[in-house]
Amino acid sequence: MIKIQGYELGIKMDEIDAKIVKMLKENSRMSFVDVAKKLGVSEGTIRLRVKKLLANKELHFTIEDEKELRAIILVTTSTGAPTTKVANAIKALGIRTVYEVSGQFDIVCLIEAYDISAINDLIENIRGVNDVADTNSLIVLKNDK
Repeated sequence: MIKIQGYELGIKMDEIDAKIVKMLKENSRMSFVDVAKKLGVSEGTIRLRVKKLLANKELHFTIEDEKELRAIILVTTSTGAPTTKVANAIKALGIRTVYEVSGQFDIVCLIEAYDISAINDLIENIRGVNDVADTNSLIVLKNDK
């Protein structure tokens, strides 16, 4: 087993593979040439190892698209409705971030879109899910990172 930053991975890699993964995790935009220089191997070696890691599903890349608008949707479910079932139906709409919560609301959804019309469509889709009794929408005005 390989450990990277305290996480034990259920895969078998040699030390160079583990270092490649760690470096790309810290800076996914690092070029293969730069990784190779830091590890003292050729760029071709890095390219082949990354290709192998990808093929073995030991490594994957995610592209995140920065949407212009964000909203937080607070969802109240019908009394007695199974919250997990409603949350899964909302996820099936393509909404990636859905939390079951305690308190006044039952579910919190984080949505992103390129314009307010698309945000509105997503909210309407959530409202159309069976056992969604009410929603409260919060449009994010500023994101201080």
